[in-house]
Amino acid sequence: TAAISNLKVEVTGTLTYNKTGIPAASIYIGYSADQGNNWENFTLVQTRADGGFGAVWIPNATGNYLMCAQWEGNSTLHWVNATVNLALTFDSGNIFSVVSNSTISNIAYNSTLQELSFNTNGTTSTTGYVFICIPKTLASDIQTLEIRIDRTPIPFTSESKDDVWLIYCEYAQSEHAFTIQIPFPHVLSPAM
Repeated sequence: TAAISNLKVEVTGTLTYNKTGIPAASIYIGYSADQGNNWENFTLVQTRADGGFGAVWIPNATGNYLMCAQWEGNSTLHWVNATVNLALTFDSGNIFSVVSNSTISNIAYNSTLQELSFNTNGTTSTTGYVFICIPKTLASDIQTLEIRIDRTPIPFTSESKDDVWLIYCEYAQSEHAFTIQIPFPHVLSPAM
């Protein structure tokens, strides 16, 4: 969400086997604020009939986190977990977030340039992804936004979600510098 007074992280996923959802499974959801040295489970949820699950976490600070959802398995299937990187930054009353399977560093928002930037680092020869949340108060038309990886524009998809735009893109992993240019709002001057 975009307001520091109402910072929340929505965690969703689906537990499947052979493309079929596993219902009534217990999923532990937790976070680490120290690169995985210590973990704190904040909830235990049950999967729905389609294997889907969800929870909301309210962090007490911005920064970099690891988020993990894990299932202990059953008599025929082994333990499984999914871990992602989450970076949160605050500037001028707005919260920006980035979620990725790559490590995220140096997240910053420059309000003078209206530019969000961060670096990613991931295993070469694999596909990386990012989910970026941009407050709607800064970008009324998401199609005017530009995302660049290492100064090269890339395509993205977007979805309206509450008070933010959820932006998604994929890339070939290695070390990358991302910049998201948020267009300045148009100000109309009166005709003379």
